[in-house]
Amino acid sequence: PAKKDVMSVKRVSGVPSVSGRLVSQDKLIDLNTTPVVSWTEAIDRALAVYNRGRRSKDTSIANGGNCAVKVQLTVLDPTILGLKADRARLAWHILVDGIVVFIDAQDGTKIFQYNDMLSAFDHIRIYDVDGGGQDQCETATPVLDENGPYPGAPSVSADSDDNAGKAQAEAKKAHDFFKKLGWKSYDEQASVINFCVRVQQGNWDSRFGQYSPTLHCVYLYPGLALAQDIAFHEFTHGVIQFMPALKPSSTWPSGGLERRDEAGALGEALADFFGAQIEGLNWTIGEHIPDDPFFYPQELGPGKNGKPLRNMADPHKGTYTQNEECPDPSPAGFYPNCPNRGWNNGQPDHYGELVTAEQQLCAWKEPGNGCIHINSGIFNKAMFLAANGGDHHNVHVEGIGSGKLVRIIFRALRNKAITPNINMKEFARKSHEACTDLMEKSVIRNPVFTRLNIVKANCDQIQNAFAAVGLMKPHN
Repeated sequence: PAKKDVMSVKRVSGVPSVSGRLVSQDKLIDLNTTPVVSWTEAIDRALAVYNRGRRSKDTSIANGGNCAVKVQLTVLDPTILGLKADRARLAWHILVDGIVVFIDAQDGTKIFQYNDMLSAFDHIRIYDVDGGGQDQCETATPVLDENGPYPGAPSVSADSDDNAGKAQAEAKKAHDFFKKLGWKSYDEQASVINFCVRVQQGNWDSRFGQYSPTLHCVYLYPGLALAQDIAFHEFTHGVIQFMPALKPSSTWPSGGLERRDEAGALGEALADFFGAQIEGLNWTIGEHIPDDPFFYPQELGPGKNGKPLRNMADPHKGTYTQNEECPDPSPAGFYPNCPNRGWNNGQPDHYGELVTAEQQLCAWKEPGNGCIHINSGIFNKAMFLAANGGDHHNVHVEGIGSGKLVRIIFRALRNKAITPNINMKEFARKSHEACTDLMEKSVIRNPVFTRLNIVKANCDQIQNAFAAVGLMKPHN
């Protein structure tokens, strides 16, 4: 349903104005301030303009056709918008989900349209399926939007964890983080951000967090909204899916990085990295997941190795050995040649430790996709070293700080020729190139990048961080 706020013509000192700018008297000659075209007809015409520009994906979530619409009658000086005109025009100023359309109030023609970046983030939809399955997210009515309770929201059971409220805050925080990087929503098109909470059904996948690349929705099982970094991790998968070189196309319909082998491990690491940076607390992922006995029940007791799920500072999470002897229990750590157990929940921290499908840990934990949630530890360790510094595998790294590193890695994703099946070594090289790009922009005093103050020494340390995990040679 449309939200309609109808206002009269604005006047400043008796002179009609638009956006606070005065319309000159010579352009007001013979101006009729009584509209011929009604506001409802104007909305219909604006919606027609909006719908012509929409992608089919925008209707994939139920109720995607319910747009928040604002309308105001105003006097428009077309020259403000760069149009040639000798007179002002009475117009309906209509905002449809971040798209602004001016409809002539006398003859109903479209005067102008544009994507309003300041108003574009006007749409979060939080769904609460109250313990239902993922399929219910597709047909549910939202309980919250960006402003609060959604009109006509369904009644759901009491939720002491406030999953919906936390998801709403997480959606806003994720949006604001990427907006500072020049990216709107998950797809740079200011599309609706959808979170579906309290998703629960009888299989492992739907008990955890997921991002749906077809419905563009983050699913969180009951209580998981308490783990902000997981929510941000899943949202980042959506951002990666729409990077210019990776966005869905006829040759790559799903978009994003392949969900297997090194490309899949890289995607998981990037989601961990940005998820941790959005949260802004630490370099661990999943330390606040609920103690759900369905999920790794053997890991959740005292002294087990289940939480955090991943430690970017110490991917091994304790002992590391290639031994094939696996007494149960063993000291917590990373045992690639042992089955998945509560004490065996670490990851490799160097490319030389890359886990293969033949090794027991992968065969037990992630058969079929090349161990992507295991091997992500390699790139995660490089990110920690690049930001914080340290010594690893006889390579010394001076940290450059998280702020610079975020810009560098995001530029590599957005501006470099990334292929869906890229390996970690190739992305490390492109990240170093991205650092050089930003360094050069700083040198020529581009005001945005000069503030970053990225210098050659920073790029050298990026190279050393990747060298420390076996993805590049160290800087001389």
